[in-house]
Amino acid sequence: MNILRGCDISSEIDLLGRFRIANFREYPYLYDGCLEYEKVYLARYSRCAESILALIKDEQGIVGVCTAIPLKDDDLEFQQPFLNDQLNDIFYIGEILLRPNARNRGLGSQLLSTVLNIIDAEGYSKTALCAVDRGKNHPERPEHYWSPDLLWKKFGFVKDETRIAYYHWKDIGNQNETEKPMIFWMRNRSLLI
Repeated sequence: MNILRGCDISSEIDLLGRFRIANFREYPYLYDGCLEYEKVYLARYSRCAESILALIKDEQGIVGVCTAIPLKDDDLEFQQPFLNDQLNDIFYIGEILLRPNARNRGLGSQLLSTVLNIIDAEGYSKTALCAVDRGKNHPERPEHYWSPDLLWKKFGFVKDETRIAYYHWKDIGNQNETEKPMIFWMRNRSLLI
């Protein structure tokens, strides 16, 4: 596993963008992405010295990735549900993604554990992440869909349905972007000790 911080992340942005597009095409995101948008979105990680990119690669490319950034340095859309909080205390996990053939082998736990250890060592008291809420009866939901909720709970994250952000993107097969609710999960380090 490689850990990149700040401006060192810029060397991986194209590869990371392609990986995100491929992974987020799957349910529940159903994201019809483009690399131009991904480059702009991911550039924020390389502009922030504290940002984290945990990366597992092999000869075929990216196997798994976890990104994180201090919430105070993230986009306003991600900060909005926390404007009544002390943003300096919160680190935001952008994504934990694995190539399909690398899933269910403990790599997601390894990536998340590594990133959380860095965040904790740097003194942040809270960590946030969010996930799209497609409801229980979405027509594109695969029969054997495995939700990552269990992974997040394993590391002390608790779903906070009072913190919801709304993001827009174009779903596969649609012409226009539509708004989706993103529900946050919170991990408070002081409650884990």
